Amino acid sequence: MRAEGGATRSVLSTTDPGEATAFLMEAYAGRELRISGDGGGFRFTAVDVAFAGIHVNWLRHSMAAYGTTEPAEHLVIAQSFGTGFWLGTGREQVRLGRAEIAAKPPHLPAEGGWDRLRAHSVQLPMELIARVAAENTGIRPAELAFTLARPANDAVRRHWTLALRHVVQGVLSVPEVAANPLVLGQAARTLAVAALATFTNTAMTLDPTIDPLVEPGTGRDSATPAVVRRAVAFVQENAHRDITLTDIAAAARIGPRGLAYAFRRHLDTTPMSHLRRVRLEGAHVDLCEADPASGVTVESIARAWAFTHLGRFAELYRHAYGRPPSHDLRT
Repeated sequence: MRAEGGATRSVLSTTDPGEATAFLMEAYAGRELRISGDGGGFRFTAVDVAFAGIHVNWLRHSMAAYGTTEPAEHLVIAQSFGTGFWLGTGREQVRLGRAEIAAKPPHLPAEGGWDRLRAHSVQLPMELIARVAAENTGIRPAELAFTLARPANDAVRRHWTLALRHVVQGVLSVPEVAANPLVLGQAARTLAVAALATFTNTAMTLDPTIDPLVEPGTGRDSATPAVVRRAVAFVQENAHRDITLTDIAAAARIGPRGLAYAFRRHLDTTPMSHLRRVRLEGAHVDLCEADPASGVTVESIARAWAFTHLGRFAELYRHAYGRPPSHDLRT
């Protein structure tokens, strides 16, 4: 295993079926794994990149297999490029054709198998997904549940694919970016949001009129300017850190949904939009004060403030300051 900044990358390549089985059992909470077929010339390769409790795996297994897993604390999203790949939980079962994707829910025993495995998987901690779901929809963590399912349609499938590609290619593959905890935190939430939007779960069916995270007895109108001032001060002091809506709400001493209502009412924005604006201001100051001869770039400053998509950063910057970020770096 070698460190890649805030992420870790490990590679296992073996011709020993027992070693491959041990890896898969440990990585996927395996209860049993039975392999079959001709073991001559057996090959197994696993590449694992881990960050913020998330595991992104690329797997190859040259024999057929059947296995069962214990309930776990991760949502597993698998994409098959091999043959005969299937997943099941009780009476539910999905078979994946080439490049098809499915999500296996946590907290349930499961089974699955393949003829020859060539697959990609992402394991997302349910604690992360539940926190993001609560911040965005108000669902309580205990109420969040996924079903075994493929994406509902091609549009949401592309959404997941693009989000994962951005994280893998734009974050994890660039050591300087993968070393930034702020960027890794944003990347983790990007995948959590994409999973919630792509795979069937109970947060999709919430009544939008319900606001369960406003504290009992406070009501919406209790979101006073003092709450907003506490939140704004916290953001100003911590924008350079990996903070979430939950963190801001805790500092303001109100629930995330109540804080969102307070920002809409008093500032006509959202807490996360305000955080993005503060970070943009931080990048603006750094660009104006930087010495281009030192080797600093627009991209390095943008990423230091959690803007991983350079084109989007330039668009936001031009809209805010009327000129491209490169202008202020040269001035």
